[in-house]
Amino acid sequence: MEQALEAAGEQQWAKTALGQLAPAVDGAAKEYTEQVAAGRALQKAQAARGRASDEAREILVPFRKAVRASFGRTSKEYRDLRDRRRGPGGDEPPPAPPG
Repeated sequence: MEQALEAAGEQQWAKTALGQLAPAVDGAAKEYTEQVAAGRALQKAQAARGRASDEAREILVPFRKAVRASFGRTSKEYRDLRDRRRGPGGDEPPPAPPG
């Protein structure tokens, strides 16, 4: 659209429209560039969080199993360590389907 207005640049209506739209177009382009950069930064941060979570899980799961074996499944110590993302049972694999 901006190119079409520039092509008709000698006409007064095109100059007026281009003068009014130019700041909005420039602002939108800047916002888009910032959004792309923020999206990339978010992806990097999410990947780093995933790697850190995987590294911590290698240590936490065996520790949690040791606490469960020592204090029992219903103990406060074990419940405080349970992985809430996996739901009840935390460390245990889901039960096998019947049949």
